[in-house]
Amino acid sequence: MCFLCTIVLSASVANAQPSWELYQNKNCGISLMHPYPTDKISSNSPQSFLIISSSDQLDPDSLNMNITIKCIDERIPITEESMNLTMAGLREELSLVTYEENAYNSTIIDNEIASTVSVGGPTSFEQGSQAYSVTEVNHNNMTFVITLESIGDDGISGFFNNFNYLKDNVLNSIKFIH
Repeated sequence: MCFLCTIVLSASVANAQPSWELYQNKNCGISLMHPYPTDKISSNSPQSFLIISSSDQLDPDSLNMNITIKCIDERIPITEESMNLTMAGLREELSLVTYEENAYNSTIIDNEIASTVSVGGPTSFEQGSQAYSVTEVNHNNMTFVITLESIGDDGISGFFNNFNYLKDNVLNSIKFIH
C-alpha cells in the first residue's frame, strides 16, 4: 500500500529525435535526408525544390528549417571571392551577426568539392536565433546551391549546435543520382 505515491509520465526525448527521411528529386538528380516525415516538400520549378521542416514540440532541440536546393544546368565557377559575396549578402539578413563559419573547397557532398558559408544571430524580435547557410557544389556540368534557413531558441544544446547538427546531417546525406 502506498500512502504518498507519485506517478511520473514523461515523453521520451529519444522518441522525438529526427527520423531522417529520404527524399529524391529526379529533375535535379539529387537525394538527401530531411528531419521528419511531416516535413512539407514543394517544387516550384524543375530546377529547384523546398523542404520545410517545423520544430517538434517533443524535441526541445528541434528548429524550424527551410532547405532549398537549386540545380543550375551549367557549371558555374565557385571561388572564394564569390562565396565571400554570398556571406556578405547573408550578413545583411541579420541585424546582428554573432556566428560566422566558412569552408572553402571542402570534400563534403558525395565526394565532390564544395564551399559553404554560414551566418547567424538573434532574431529581429530577440526571442531566439536565426541562421543561414549556403553551400555550392559542381557535379558533372551542373551547379547545385543548397540553402538552409533556420530559426529557433537555444533548447538544451544551444541554437548553433543544433543548427550545425542539422546542417551537417543534411549536407552529408546528399547523393547525386545521375
